[in-house]
Amino acid sequence: MAVTKKRYKDVLERLNEQEEHAKEWRDIINTYFYRKSGIADEKGRTIY
Repeated sequence: MAVTKKRYKDVLERLNEQEEHAKEWRDIINTYFYRKSGIADEKGRTIY
């Protein structure tokens, strides 16, 4: 069974949205632990 172009596009959009949410939560978690520990992010990501 082949994947239709519409289905591919829909799934790709959802994956891109999921990636953005994952980055947002990563930043939130890094900020939380930075505030608790005072240890800066090793990769230099923004702390909010």
